[in-house]
Order: sequence, then C-alpha cells, then structure tokens
Amino acid sequence: MSKGTLLLLSLGPVQSFIASARKTEDLWSGSYILSYMTEKAIALTQEQAEKQQLTVELIFPAAAEINLDLMVAAFPNRLLCLVHGDPDVTARLAGAVESKLYDCFEKICSFGVEEVFSQSNIDLDALKAVVKDQAQGFFEVFWAVEPIREDGYESARRKLEARLAAVKNNRKFDPHEQDGIVCTVCGERDALHDRPYSPTARIGAMRYQLRSTWAKRSRKYRSTGQTQSERDDGGRIRDSEFLCGICLGKRTAREFFGEVRNRYYEPFRSTVDISHPRTYYSILVMDGDDMGQWLSGDKGQFSDPPGTVEYHQMISKRLAYFSGGVVPQLVTDAGGSLVYAGGDDVLALTPVINSFRLAGSLRAAFSDPKVGLHEEATASMGMVIAYMKAPLGQALEQARQMEKKAKSYVHPHTKKPKDALGVSLVTNSGEIREFVLPWMLNGGPYQEDSIYNLVELMEECVNLLEHELSPTFMFQLAQAFLPLVNQHGKLPQEHDKLLQLELRRLLQRSLLKPTKEKKDLVDRLCPRLMNVHNVIGSTLEFIHWLESLKFFRKMKRGGRDQDETSA
Repeated sequence: MSKGTLLLLSLGPVQSFIASARKTEDLWSGSYILSYMTEKAIALTQEQAEKQQLTVELIFPAAAEINLDLMVAAFPNRLLCLVHGDPDVTARLAGAVESKLYDCFEKICSFGVEEVFSQSNIDLDALKAVVKDQAQGFFEVFWAVEPIREDGYESARRKLEARLAAVKNNRKFDPHEQDGIVCTVCGERDALHDRPYSPTARIGAMRYQLRSTWAKRSRKYRSTGQTQSERDDGGRIRDSEFLCGICLGKRTAREFFGEVRNRYYEPFRSTVDISHPRTYYSILVMDGDDMGQWLSGDKGQFSDPPGTVEYHQMISKRLAYFSGGVVPQLVTDAGGSLVYAGGDDVLALTPVINSFRLAGSLRAAFSDPKVGLHEEATASMGMVIAYMKAPLGQALEQARQMEKKAKSYVHPHTKKPKDALGVSLVTNSGEIREFVLPWMLNGGPYQEDSIYNLVELMEECVNLLEHELSPTFMFQLAQAFLPLVNQHGKLPQEHDKLLQLELRRLLQRSLLKPTKEKKDLVDRLCPRLMNVHNVIGSTLEFIHWLESLKFFRKMKRGGRDQDETSA
C-alpha cells in the first residue's frame, strides 16, 4: 500500500555552467540562474499539483527559510517533495514541470538577445532560434519518482536516489550543427552571428562577420572608458568577446532578474575590487562532509526520529538557516562577496588577508548546533589564493580541486577522514604552493580556541613573522631537507628527529631580538610546527605551508616586500 510518492528533481549541468566565467559577474549569474531555476521548479510543482488537485509537501530545500532579499544564489540544484498521489500521476506532474523549466531557461537566454541587439537591424528572431537550440541542448532536467511503501520513507528515499543516478547516467544527446567560431567564454558553442556563414568562408571572413555582429550591440554593453571599473573590466561585453546564447544570458542576467524581481541588482564586485588595495584575493569552496549519512540518520542524534519526512525537513531547515542566516553575514564581515550559499555548499570571494579567518568562522559555524547542523558535523574546504587578473575559470577549478583533495584527506593518527582544508597559492609569476591539513591538527572536534586549531596557529605564526621572527629560516630549512625527500616529497621517517633539531636551531637564529622569553617562545613553537609536519602529506607540503605563512605576512604588510634578512 503506497503512502504517497517521492519526487526528486535535479537541474544541471552545474559545474560547467558556473565555471564558464571570465568575469565575477559570470560566476555570480551562473549560480543565481541555477538557484532561480530551482525556485521556479518548486513553484511550478505546487502550481501543477493544484491543477491536478494534488497535495505536495516540500522536503528539501526549506524554501520558506530562504531569504530572497539577499540577491545570493541560495537554492541548491535539486528538490525533493512528497506528492500525495500514485507514481503515474506524479510522473505526469514531473513531466509538465520539466517542460516549463526548459521554457523558462530559454526565456532567460533569449532575453539577452533582446537586451543587447534590440536597437540594431539584426534579425532577432533568427538569433533567438539559434539561442533556443543552444538552450534546449544545454539545460538538463532529471527527475525520478518512488512510492513510499511499508518499508518506510528512508527506504524509498534511498531507492529514489539510486533511480535518479541511473537516469543521469543515461544522459540525452542533442546534436546541433556548429559551423562557426566558438564562444570566447565557454569555448563550447557557436558564438552568435547575425547571418549564416558562407560554406566556403575562411576563418578570417568568419571573424570579420562575427566582429560586425557584435559591433551592433547596444551602447549599454560597450566600454566608454569613463570609469575605473570600465577601464579594468573592458565594459560589460569586451570588443574581443563573442558570446553564445547561454553565456549571453548569463552576462545579461542582472537585467533579467531586475525585471522579474522589480528591483535593482548591483554589479558583482570584480577581483580587482575585492583584492584592493592588495593584488591577490581568495576563492573559498566549502562542502559539508558525509551529508548522505546525516540525511539517513546514520550520523548525529536529534529529537526527531531519523528515517521520516519530518527528520529530513528538520535537517533542511538547519541547513537553510546556516546558509541564509549565518554565511552571508560572516562573508560580509570579512569584506568578501558571496556567490552561492545553498545548504552545506558555500562559494565566496574574499580579500586575501581575511581568507583564513573567514574559513575558520565558516567551519566553526557549521558545527555549532545553535546556527549550524550539529556539533559532530564536519566540512571540508578548498581555497585558492590567486592574482587579481589571473583567469577566473582556472582559479575556480583550482579551488574545486583543492576541495576534492581536502575531501580525500585522512588523518594519519586518528584515521579520521575529511574535515580538512586544502590551499593552493598561485603567484603572479606562476609558482604554485599547495598543502592540505586538518582543521584540528590532533584530529579532534573543532574548537576555535585550541592550540591544535590550524587557523589559530597560522594567524599566530604570521604575527610572529611580522614582529618576532625572520622568515629566512624557511629557505634554510628547505635548502637542507628537500634534497633528502623521495619522489613523493616525503622525508624518510628516521630523519624526523634531525628535522626537529634543525628547525629549533634555525628558529632560534631567526629571532629578531633574542631574549630568554623569546627563546621560550621557540620552545613552545617548535613542537607545534613539528605537529603540522607529522599530519601533513609530505615534507614538501610542509615547506609550502611555511612559505604560505611568509606570503600572508607580506600581504598583511600591504603586499610590499620588506627587508627579510636574519638578525
């Protein structure tokens, strides 16, 4: 006997849509469009249910808890609801919602054609036809239904997740003829041009026709060079940019949502603005660990019994409050800009000097039972520190790679997986420094005021480098021990004692004004640094971690090189 039917709907593609970004506005708009599409999916599901005289109970996300006034992407790319009807009726409902979602996405993209080319003599209908094909071939809506039977809600939910995964593995393929030059942002689809290319046209002629088309864009989307922002950004659409319908929809999303919401959307801050007055900024990507186990009740204890709709709704509300009520304020306090905060996922850009403090605050809030999920909940984060004019897409991909490495971390002593921070420092000269470390060096529960807290230790070390220590010991340590590491960057274990003795000696020599009290400081600091070495992946990573401290000391001083000679 069925007790209703679960409907799980997922939108995509996510990563490729968001990552196709040359400007921070592309990054924001990609996330915001997907969030808006989930919001529309919820509304359409309820609308279709009313037409069919069905009752729908939303389980995830907790839409009522999401604050739309923040103008931040706050909806995840999926929804789960309970439809009080049989699977056949629910499937018809899902099919109707799917069709309308495709129409909605096409409308967003077609809006860009009207917005940019309406004042020209270009055939808008012809361009919209191309945009329609591109939108229909790109946007993805996946859904699955599963009745709740005697074995209960949780069993049905697990079967539903497996069913949706199978549907995603059988992806559609809509071939569309491409005969031109690809979009300069995504590099995947044809850039829009006002008339078909000649079958015998050479690349030069095609480029000329493309430039001619985009030269007809409205004045609003050109650069006048009157403001510093325009001089830095080259206008909303640069002279060298030729966009496909999808990327054009992202570039004009601010105007689209301004009309839909009847409000003004400010331009998203550029990396130059976020970096000011320094030349580097940080991208933070955070994701909750083992969320499937939290949803199933295998982790944590709450007053609501696991394996029920009510339990899942409670988890949804907690995540919605964390992402909508806590994360935006923490990012704002750090001087950063929030791109996305949906449930346990966070994507933010922040000034480099505040990045580690923000990272620690986000991690602490996630396991705070008053504002986050649960005291036992953990989260992993990827962070990239990039030059302000480095390619944004590459920096975002690097941040996601570091998040994956943090997710793969296993504490060598406690064997506790995940709950780590992965950092990549990419300098303007192209040098890369990477390391992955646990939030708590001892592998214990997160505590902000603990001596084992990674963020606290890093901030303490940066302050010491600013006032008490010369950073030259790092170079000398690397020069002495890197020739001894193996092909994986690891120092043979029998050399650990030698490393500790040499580290202590170099620290003492690096004291700017040696006193007995400062020598005691070295006695306290050396074991803590060796603790980092013992839980990090390799000696090479340890050196990278030390060099990152030197970099942050430089950023704290204003980004200017100072005299770094030892005393």
